[in-house]
Amino acid sequence: MSEVLDALRSQYLLFAPFTTPHYSNLGLSLLGHAVASAMAAGPGTGSYEDSIRSALLKPLGMSSSTFRVKDIPPGRLAVGRQSASDPSPAWPVTDLG
Repeated sequence: MSEVLDALRSQYLLFAPFTTPHYSNLGLSLLGHAVASAMAAGPGTGSYEDSIRSALLKPLGMSSSTFRVKDIPPGRLAVGRQSASDPSPAWPVTDLG
């Protein structure tokens, strides 16, 4: 989590909050940590991964979704882009947990 917070400190806002929808890898990472913390603190059985699989992925038919980068077949990992013709450099992706 400290790596995520360090990354957040170096970011700047592209738009005023709540004015323009914009995808954010960092925002999604923070959301994931918040959900993981809430699930760990609340009632239930099984791991975070098991909980997400049973409550979200399975009902939505998302059988190809995974939590482990090593489980993603070659060529299936999404490539970020700065623009339509400019791929972003890969962020180092590590498995949590």
